[in-house]
Amino acid sequence: MKILVVEDDPVTGDFLTRLLTQHHYVIDRATDGRIGLDLASNTDYDLILLDWLIPHLDGLTLCRRLRSSGYQKPILLLTSKASHQDVVAGFEAGADDYVTKPYTPSELLARIRALLRRAAHPLNPKILRWGELCCNPATAEITYQNQLISLTHKEYNLLQLFLENPQRVYSRSAIIDRLWSMDHCPTESAVTTLIKELRRKLRAAGLPIDPIDTLYGLGYRLKPQDTAHPAPNVSSLKTDKLARLVTVLKQYQDSFQEQVQLLDKAAEALKDNTLTKELHEQAKINAHKLAGSLGTFGYPMGSEIARKLEELLDRATPYTALESVYFSNQVAQLKHILCCPPRLDDETGQLPTPLVLVIDDDLNLTSQLMREATQWGVRIETVQTIEEARLWLKQRLPDVILLDLVFSETEQNGLQFLDELTHRLPQIPVLMFTVRGGLGDRLTASRLGAKGFLHKPIALPQIVQTITPLLLPPTSTDAKVMIMDDDPLTLKTLRSLLEPWGLEITSIKHPERFWEILTQTAPDLLILNLEMTVVQSLELCRVVRQDAEWGDLPIIGITDRSQAQAIQEVFAAGVDDFICKPVVGPELVTRVLIRIERIQLQHQLKTLQHHEKQKLQYQARIDGLTQVANRRHFEEYLQQIWLQHHREKESCSLLLGDLDYFKLYNDTYGHLAGDRCLQNVAHLLNSSLNRPGDLLARYGGEEFAIILPKTNLTGAVRVAQRIRDKLKKAEIPHIKSPVCDAAGIPYKQVTMSLGVSSGIPQGNQSLDQWLHIVDQALYEAKIQGRDRFVCLPF
Repeated sequence: MKILVVEDDPVTGDFLTRLLTQHHYVIDRATDGRIGLDLASNTDYDLILLDWLIPHLDGLTLCRRLRSSGYQKPILLLTSKASHQDVVAGFEAGADDYVTKPYTPSELLARIRALLRRAAHPLNPKILRWGELCCNPATAEITYQNQLISLTHKEYNLLQLFLENPQRVYSRSAIIDRLWSMDHCPTESAVTTLIKELRRKLRAAGLPIDPIDTLYGLGYRLKPQDTAHPAPNVSSLKTDKLARLVTVLKQYQDSFQEQVQLLDKAAEALKDNTLTKELHEQAKINAHKLAGSLGTFGYPMGSEIARKLEELLDRATPYTALESVYFSNQVAQLKHILCCPPRLDDETGQLPTPLVLVIDDDLNLTSQLMREATQWGVRIETVQTIEEARLWLKQRLPDVILLDLVFSETEQNGLQFLDELTHRLPQIPVLMFTVRGGLGDRLTASRLGAKGFLHKPIALPQIVQTITPLLLPPTSTDAKVMIMDDDPLTLKTLRSLLEPWGLEITSIKHPERFWEILTQTAPDLLILNLEMTVVQSLELCRVVRQDAEWGDLPIIGITDRSQAQAIQEVFAAGVDDFICKPVVGPELVTRVLIRIERIQLQHQLKTLQHHEKQKLQYQARIDGLTQVANRRHFEEYLQQIWLQHHREKESCSLLLGDLDYFKLYNDTYGHLAGDRCLQNVAHLLNSSLNRPGDLLARYGGEEFAIILPKTNLTGAVRVAQRIRDKLKKAEIPHIKSPVCDAAGIPYKQVTMSLGVSSGIPQGNQSLDQWLHIVDQALYEAKIQGRDRFVCLPF
């Protein structure tokens, strides 16, 4: 889990970093609101821990900006502002939780865990399991056969990442993004070493099978829990992706037939010499669509025939009798090919069919389900008892389980078996399928992890509608891809290939809405069909490249032309890469993922460069010891405040404080203790300021200056008194200090004398005069006995 901590106080920031790192969280730090906004906008964090009073952009404004931009991750406000109005303002700004300082670390950790659970698992979060390997996110513990496994926090985070996303493939760079902070970004070899060490520790703990699957050239993922008959890595990945195409193929089978029928109609018209211009154009469009889509669905020869028909229809000259006969023969051959089942070549593997296991003793119902299964594009196998189901599941794993609650002539309970399934096989969705439909049964099933509840009797199509979404894996959005194509089948196909990789897909069919949707969705990558019939796609490329905001958007083109001149035109228009039809799933996925990885690396590099620039600017304005503003920053800001308040005729205030007898403190305790004392005092003074515009600076040595914009003398006095009270309460020892109370008894603790001055800057006054007045007020406070403040107007 990756957390962004936005905190300007170095002491608090270091404490939070150490605390959260010890509990296996990956931490990035931001010292002001602008850096925090930049990091949150460009990096995928699981939670933001946000202080209210931070420089440049206060926490409340930062929270509002993130929420207004659609940011959905949890935000926890951590601040000393504890009034009811402040709490309400924090929640209304978009915070998910609100913790007031001082806080206990255990409470803060509990609230962070609750927010992360709520974000990742809105209902009924469970222990993550792979066989007998268990991960408890609440306690950050990994066990095998109830024996604790000692892992480093990086090893723990990696294993938790795989267990939370069992069907997701992670490249080395994606793992680096999730497990390391931006300040400690290693090379990809570090991931290889981490995987190797994690495997070694799991093997030493007694795991007989390595749970991590290596997909060469792609990355890593969690192995399926049924590894008795493991398939080769790459081919298993390909069949996983192709299974998603079954539903699409069934849905558009009729569309293929309609397109071929129109080509058949054109062939008849050619034979009779009655081919109209309109029919000719429609036939050309249909041949083009078939050429691009048939090969993807297992009809490569169909694509080749459709391409030949398109080339023939692309001619403007009259057709000869021989060409008419050739056209008719090719259409007839195309019809014959579509009557056969699809066959995929060795590169893509064999097309798998989703498997559904039905656990039900109603033989009539299960027989009916099996008869209808082939029409749905799924394979159904049935067992009649829970014992049979246990034996069946030891041999293989289904994609979905349909489970009855009640079994006749036995006391076997479907709910108990549901609990067993969700613990043993959490990655397999289970649907309850029963005549019992009471609220109690529904609540119990939901709590135990059921993904749906079907009440008998139920129409068979409704069962299919419920099962179909469960056949798709859960996605975790890493990047946004926009696909432009006027063929709905191609759009469906590309979506099915890309969504399992955690990509958020936006499809657009109508070119007239291209620019509107592009600006609304702000994609990271554009996939464009370069052979659209309604609009010239290369013109859209040029439009994108000519725009100042979108000119750098990566574009992948899909085309059926491979001639050298056509390729030159494609690249000249601004396309970054292209794929020839028919689209091969692994090729498309690889090209898209490589492009997106480059984009993310570029974004990270820009963010890192901006972060480093902000850090250097911040360090140039900050005192190295106390981490508050230095003298240079103080003088620049004071000049701005002076001119602003002179222009607006408003009152402002200036405080100058000096620690009493601090030389004696250094002589007594040593200079290292003196440095620690200055740091503590700076932290205390900073906590006395409530507004983002207030500035605390180290003026020199043991002197501190405070600028209070739009503050009259009454407000300045209130701040000065608050500082004195907090110093007294802190009780920092200073045994040699001669400062006494009213009764003449020495305080024997650190105190401060303050000079205060307030007023409206006038044209006949200078900034140096104001500083001299404040310095004079500080001098008067020391003369009067120290540990007090004196006010002088200007």
